[in-house]
Amino acid sequence: MAPAFSYALLRLDGTWLPLPWKLSEADATSRMNLWNGLVDEYLDRTFHQEGARFLFEKEAKIGLHGGPLFRHCESPGCGNVKDRDVDSLQKCSSCKLIIYCSQECQKRGWKSHKAECKSRTHRPQRLKSQELLEDVMKMRNPSSGMKFTEEDRKGI
Repeated sequence: MAPAFSYALLRLDGTWLPLPWKLSEADATSRMNLWNGLVDEYLDRTFHQEGARFLFEKEAKIGLHGGPLFRHCESPGCGNVKDRDVDSLQKCSSCKLIIYCSQECQKRGWKSHKAECKSRTHRPQRLKSQELLEDVMKMRNPSSGMKFTEEDRKGI
């Protein structure tokens, strides 16, 4: 998990995932500014190489939607990041969740995206740390602690 993400998480429980509903713009902005302020606080205290700071911000900062502040193109093999490589990103015209940096990337990504787009099984873009925490929360069973799969048990 990204250290700056962990720092903010320990101080703002419950703010770490994109929400399944829309917040008002004021609430979303407040949530984003509070979280990203803690990320900046962590980076100001621990990190002093300004040129590489963006990499750490990219791992931990959230946008208005609750996912990554610096979204990346989701076309296989691309990885362009908004505000670093491109000025804007385009959403899939059907689901409005998957994002691309160009029409070329959207065409290239359509093959892999088509089935999940039609079935509506995909989710909005998340930070790696959000994905990790979400996986841990899915395994957790409040009545018996952690729930392990058969594959997990084989490794124990």
